[in-house]
Amino acid sequence: MLRYGTHLSVAVAAAALSSAGAARAGSAGCDDRVRVEGDVSALWMDAIRSACAALSGTEGTDPTARVRIAQVDGDLAIEVTLADGRFAARRLRSPENVRATLEALLVVPPRPIAPPPALPHEPAPAATSETWPSTDEPPRPTSSKASDATFGIDLGGGVGGRVAGTGYLSLGPSGFGELRVGAWLLGTSIRWEALTEKSAPLVSTFEMETVAAALLVGRRLPLDFGSVDAGISPRLVVETQTYEDNLGEHSDGRTDVRLGAFGRLAFGKSALRAALELDAELSPSRLRRAALIDRTLPALPSWSAGLTAGVMWSATP
Repeated sequence: MLRYGTHLSVAVAAAALSSAGAARAGSAGCDDRVRVEGDVSALWMDAIRSACAALSGTEGTDPTARVRIAQVDGDLAIEVTLADGRFAARRLRSPENVRATLEALLVVPPRPIAPPPALPHEPAPAATSETWPSTDEPPRPTSSKASDATFGIDLGGGVGGRVAGTGYLSLGPSGFGELRVGAWLLGTSIRWEALTEKSAPLVSTFEMETVAAALLVGRRLPLDFGSVDAGISPRLVVETQTYEDNLGEHSDGRTDVRLGAFGRLAFGKSALRAALELDAELSPSRLRRAALIDRTLPALPSWSAGLTAGVMWSATP
């Protein structure tokens, strides 16, 4: 509340500026002590008109009061100045607070004094977010870090290609789900190498299928373009080989435990984002000796690496 010898008037801004940037007050029923600067959205203008109509009958005004109103970064800034140089400024984020803020700044018990000369209107510097303090709510965080949320869920999937030891090439879908706690990630993933290419000269027909399930433990690093996830992913891999010879069709499989790691790029800041993942795995048990399902078939790979392109969806409760 401002106090200066007598009660102050309620000064309410009421109209948007023209495209040239002039200040106008009459279009909302306010006198020339009120200046609306720059472009003000329709939502704020409705609140200003409503406050003007509600407070226009307030008894007792101080001609020294000068009011500037401007829209700054989507908020409404209000500045009140008196002839003796006293000054108050408020920055609002809700149109519902326009009337209450003006009442708190300007309405005082009436105390009669002679009005001083009117102040000349001088061009004021452009309003910025630094010159208008916030008053009706605490500052909101502006950090774009994906790790700001304390809890969240990520789901994703895509299609990728892999290369494995002894010349295996494969293609297939994969998916993952993970729990996000701060910057930490904990989840699972699964992939299915449905199509595998490999030379097997000792048999007439050869097919191979691989299914892998992994645990994911990693961390997320926010970047300007999105985020980077990286971590370890130990996994259980089941490989099945099918072939035909003179005796007919045969099929057999092996299970292997592998050490793995992954890195994932997510592009953008929205809930649904494009993602690119690179991973690699190594079989400790196959480093010293080759693993075979049948002597007529190629040896099973001891390592593999893959690149997957897909999408990721993130949610924060």
